[in-house]
Amino acid sequence: MKVEIINKAAVAVKNAVGPVVGKAGLIAKKASPTVMLAAGGVGIVAAGVWACVNSYKKLPDIVKDSNGELDAVDVNFEKGTPEYKKATTKSMIRTTGKVVRIYSGPIILGTVSLGLIVGSHVVLNRRYLGAAAAYKAVDEAYKTYRNRVKDILGEEAENDIYTGKSVSKKNKDAADDSADAVITPDGITLNPDFHCSPYARFFDENSIAWKKNPEYNMLFLRNQQNFANDLLHSRGHVFLNEVYDCLGIPRSRAGAVVGWIMDGDGDNYITFGLDNINPSEGVRDFVNGYERSVLLDFNVDGIIYDKI
Repeated sequence: MKVEIINKAAVAVKNAVGPVVGKAGLIAKKASPTVMLAAGGVGIVAAGVWACVNSYKKLPDIVKDSNGELDAVDVNFEKGTPEYKKATTKSMIRTTGKVVRIYSGPIILGTVSLGLIVGSHVVLNRRYLGAAAAYKAVDEAYKTYRNRVKDILGEEAENDIYTGKSVSKKNKDAADDSADAVITPDGITLNPDFHCSPYARFFDENSIAWKKNPEYNMLFLRNQQNFANDLLHSRGHVFLNEVYDCLGIPRSRAGAVVGWIMDGDGDNYITFGLDNINPSEGVRDFVNGYERSVLLDFNVDGIIYDKI
């Protein structure tokens, strides 16, 4: 009985603390380029100051000791002899070692600081490329959508919709009443072809997790969907690339910034499009076990860094 109480308490604590810690980690990850840049700048200045202090306080003593050693060599050995050259070389090596030691700290600190600055640039560049890729995908999808509306309603009517003007819709009697046409309550004939989001991916033989058994593939996808939702609820956010990784699908630039976040303006759950009310024919055949591959469409919330 006590064990059950302890387990329930542990689960409750995990569910309460997990999203908070996950969100804190996401905020830290979001701010990491700024932190790296600031730390790198401070480190560069500190390295310069450190080198100057050592030059002022320690370098004169090293130079003085070196000159003393060379003077002693001149007194004890005849110039040009092997012993003179050997003693001079040892003195120079000792002096070089002392100089390297007093400047090794500033050099290491400066190198690390420069690495932080470069790393900040790399992180920001990756995010920029990811955001650009996400925008490009959405922009292309939006243009495709507008073209489909033009094909259905005409360019003038589509422009009226786009600019907010009143639209004269097709009369239901004039709509195409073929078996393949879909007529809305407003009398608009819609293209019956299935259209997916720019983040959709095929789960097929190109995935390392794909098998020739349809039932296995279906079970695998549902388990991965459940895992992704558990991760979302326990951590508070999931990137699309993390889901791609679970499915053995190559990552994308947009997937590095696009994903899901809890308590945002999204659905607060992850779906691969297998449970849609009106699925496409391909999804329907896959769910029914007639197909081994399927086109997965993900209900991402958008760029989650902007939703923190």
